[in-house]
Amino acid sequence: MAGKFNIDVTKTGDGVRLKLNGSFDGSSACELVNLLNNGNLDGTSKIIVDTDALKDVHPFGVDVLRRRLHLVKSGKPLLIFTGKRSAQFRLI
Repeated sequence: MAGKFNIDVTKTGDGVRLKLNGSFDGSSACELVNLLNNGNLDGTSKIIVDTDALKDVHPFGVDVLRRRLHLVKSGKPLLIFTGKRSAQFRLI
């Protein structure tokens, strides 16, 4: 892992806000995919992924996320990236 990474989870009305903190690399991408699959997010209509607290985003991490998102269980909610680094995730 490139640096410390964690995900703060906050449930909102009909959704969940995931605040990504630290450096986003391949391991971070796997952690995010695991949370999307196993994080008890059932019944959630949308997931907002906040990128404002990311220190850096490694292209390899975005590529890993892009390749592994197809492994996310079908029927998952809308995934929306927001924040100052959200443009780096736009092709997902």
